[in-house]
Amino acid sequence: MMDYHQGLVRAAGRAGQLALRMTWMIALAAMVLWAQPDQTRVVDTVYLAGGERFDGYMQLEWQTFVTPKAPIAPQSKLIRVVNGALDVTLTPTVGLGYTAFYRVRYFSHGRVRYTEFWDVPLSSTPQTVAGVRLDRAPTANPGTGTGVALPITQADVIDLPEDLADRPVKGPNFFPSRTVFVNPDGALEAISGAPTDCVRVDGSAVPCGDTASYVVDGEVPQGSLSGSNPLFAITGTPTPPESLQVFRNGVLQRMGADYALSGSAIQFVEGAIPQPGDLLVVYYRTLQTTGSPFTGSGLLPQVLCSKAGTGTNSLDFVDLGACTLGGSLLFPGDRLEIQFDWAHTGSVADAYEVNVLWAGSPIYTRSFAAGDTTATGSARVSIGDVTRQFSVQSYGAISPLQVTTGTLTVPASAFQVLFQGRMATTEDAQLTLTNFAVVRYPKVEGQ
Repeated sequence: MMDYHQGLVRAAGRAGQLALRMTWMIALAAMVLWAQPDQTRVVDTVYLAGGERFDGYMQLEWQTFVTPKAPIAPQSKLIRVVNGALDVTLTPTVGLGYTAFYRVRYFSHGRVRYTEFWDVPLSSTPQTVAGVRLDRAPTANPGTGTGVALPITQADVIDLPEDLADRPVKGPNFFPSRTVFVNPDGALEAISGAPTDCVRVDGSAVPCGDTASYVVDGEVPQGSLSGSNPLFAITGTPTPPESLQVFRNGVLQRMGADYALSGSAIQFVEGAIPQPGDLLVVYYRTLQTTGSPFTGSGLLPQVLCSKAGTGTNSLDFVDLGACTLGGSLLFPGDRLEIQFDWAHTGSVADAYEVNVLWAGSPIYTRSFAAGDTTATGSARVSIGDVTRQFSVQSYGAISPLQVTTGTLTVPASAFQVLFQGRMATTEDAQLTLTNFAVVRYPKVEGQ
């Protein structure tokens, strides 16, 4: 009886060992089925055409493909390349179908410099870039017998996005079959006028010949200031229409946004209709000699621009604000006042420098001392018959008053008053143009 029981125990033990072996075999088979894909290293030194070593980033992108050991999901990888040293491990793609390849983009200085395609072989020894690079873009050929080229994006073409960004763009008044000029924003605008007109260098159209263009300065439009009347009339027809400037209480109104012009009629949109007590004055060019331009004492200063600027911590001069002026609408007897304010935050141990440029030429340059957390200044420009004189004064929180004066030219076409700034020695602080303004005081007769 004892021998019988011992036999049963031995039989049960053998059955358990057999079951354990089966379990391990099943687990081993699963591990083989889900094994990690093979890997190949790509090791090389990347150079530029001039012999310098490449320094930047390489972005590798791939679509989904299937290896003998596991499927690969689509993904991308960004690699830092320092002094040309490249070392990356990738899943081999050779012979795995038309979707198995790597798109490689070379980035430096913030843009794509070059794009190429890799087909990586299975290898136990490291490969070079030349050993994996394809001589052309892969084609899709899923058994149909015809290859279809993969789409080429703008980023794949060297410098294309930058070139597209630099191209001239159409302005709001661009029309086909018209002569165009470049407006102050750098956009292309159509020139209004008769087909027989001549075009001047400032973009205005006038009848060909010796016909003079007259300037109407400070005319008051005719119409009721009732608060509900949108229609006002002027004595002449602005030629070109873009020469018209409408000021309401000294603030320049925008054609197309605040009002529309039809011939010599100005119609304000709802929300911009002049109210009782408002003062309207207009300035424009015309071919007509009739009319009675207003030259009384009721002209208000005109705010040509007034806004906050931007900031910088750069060691190089950076444009922090700009105001575009129409040179052809500045006349003898006019005066301009340019105001600007600066703020310095961060490391107060650093000094900073500022520039004010008139039509590209500096009329004011100053270095403010470390500790000048705020600084301010103003420039006055008088428009004379022959000379255009200016004076500038400025001071900081600790820097003393500084004054300068000189003469300048007034361009016939539009130009900019430009405000620039930079840090003097470090980038640990921030210089901000907190506000700037340009105000015109028009000539007033009889004073």
